[in-house]
Amino acid sequence: MDTLLTKVHEVAKARLRDLQREAAGMEPIGKPAKSGSMTVAIGSQKVNASQSFDFRFQPKIRRHSGAMKPVLFGHAGARRMLLLCVLALLAALPAVAHAHARLLRSMPAGNARLAVAPERAELWFNELLDAEFNGIEIFAASELKAKQRTNLVKGRPVVDAKDRTHLTVELPPLAPGEYVVEWRVLSRDGHSAPGRFTFTVVEPRGR
Repeated sequence: MDTLLTKVHEVAKARLRDLQREAAGMEPIGKPAKSGSMTVAIGSQKVNASQSFDFRFQPKIRRHSGAMKPVLFGHAGARRMLLLCVLALLAALPAVAHAHARLLRSMPAGNARLAVAPERAELWFNELLDAEFNGIEIFAASELKAKQRTNLVKGRPVVDAKDRTHLTVELPPLAPGEYVVEWRVLSRDGHSAPGRFTFTVVEPRGR
């Protein structure tokens, strides 16, 4: 699916560039033909709409102080405008389709220093989450580069049924120290996204 969208994106952008160059560097010229009609204004000269013309394109030229500016009416101009709009939408499509879930806020917050250890970790994202394929690991910061880590969470993370951007996992009592929260979530559009932040439980005063 990503490969198909990428190819559509590339073709749409290339065609859009061609049409933009054509619009900037080419102008229509009229030639009598047996069928088809269109109104054209070139400088101060106007062609009667009832005449039949076959339109070709030639490089835009300047005469005296002003450029020749074509004014097109009829079905051909409308089709060209519609095509430009469709190609612009297709060019923007992959940017939307490739969006990933981004962490908006959390409790505890990133880099927070807490006098009381949290009972749970809560994360909010900018995308709706899949109900099943999400993971959160919370471990001591000293284990960040270790091959084996002790995941301190209790059970699996749960997506809030009333707010599907909200993910929660329960925690056991945490001793004072620095902890890392690592998460990977799957948004409803099928894209997986990882992230990490830390928080610290400080030693209570008076000890």
